[in-house]
Amino acid sequence: MNRYLLSSYKFGLAAGVLGALAFWVLKLSNLEPVSFTLIFGYMVIPVFLFLGIKNFRDYHNDQELFFAQGMTVGFFIYSIFGLFLASMVSMFLMFQPEIFNEYIQMNLDFLVQRKDQITEEMGLSTYESLYQSSLDNTVSDIFFDYLAKITIFGLLSTIIISVILKQSKI
Repeated sequence: MNRYLLSSYKFGLAAGVLGALAFWVLKLSNLEPVSFTLIFGYMVIPVFLFLGIKNFRDYHNDQELFFAQGMTVGFFIYSIFGLFLASMVSMFLMFQPEIFNEYIQMNLDFLVQRKDQITEEMGLSTYESLYQSSLDNTVSDIFFDYLAKITIFGLLSTIIISVILKQSKI
């Protein structure tokens, strides 16, 4: 287990640092950083998963990779990335509550714009529930949202990449 973690942590941390930098670049560009950083994470995680799993196969496992090994390395990469990025975004939101308030207001504005469509498709009580839950959002909700979304996307990406990079000696 130790060699899997030792060969993968740097890829998870590098992706996390890149994601945290993206948050600040987006903020400085006057774009909404919370949503766009998550989208950026979706683009970055497959790249770092591929590089990390390939690095493990080529330099730490004698040019051989079984599916389970790829899944283990990928798990460490996307878990470290998810924890790091979710923690960084949460800290940024705690220390700069105006970013958090803008994010909540953007979600509320979206719901107000789509009120007719939502009530028609799902009913008024669902709309009111969505609106109230958006009002009640906390920084920890965003932390767990980031973590869950990155974990699910990382798992799906890891499955595909592990199959592609699987290689055994004959």
